Amino acid sequence: MKRVLKNEIVAECPMDKFFAYATTMRHWPEWHPVTLSVTGQVAKPAKTGDRAHEKVRTARFFSGTIDWKIVKSIPPVEFSMQALKINLPLLGGARVKIDYRFEPLGKKKTRMTRIFQYQLPFYLVVLDTLYLIWQNEKRIGGGHEKT
Repeated sequence: MKRVLKNEIVAECPMDKFFAYATTMRHWPEWHPVTLSVTGQVAKPAKTGDRAHEKVRTARFFSGTIDWKIVKSIPPVEFSMQALKINLPLLGGARVKIDYRFEPLGKKKTRMTRIFQYQLPFYLVVLDTLYLIWQNEKRIGGGHEKT
């Protein structure tokens, strides 16, 4: 089963500059909490066909790597990447694609929408469902009323 997680941020930065910053892979450790480092073409904004090797730490203790291929880059509005190989405990069989959309909010602000699409190996689907329920309960404060 494919899952989709979507989140947005607003940056006080013109769209073209924010796009360039977010798609220059050497900056990923500065703004993405699981990224430890990135190698590959990291000196300038990524283009379609570029590849990267990302070292990550997920769930605060699983360390590993993800090899990415940039599948679409349309400056300054759209950026997409596909995981080619995931070397993380339990997640080796997962499929992941991340899309970024950039939208101007006036001349000096930009909204970036991140759409994280993933499909887990069958043995992790139940754990993922329980985790998402737990996260949702935590986010809404439990959702239970005492009578």
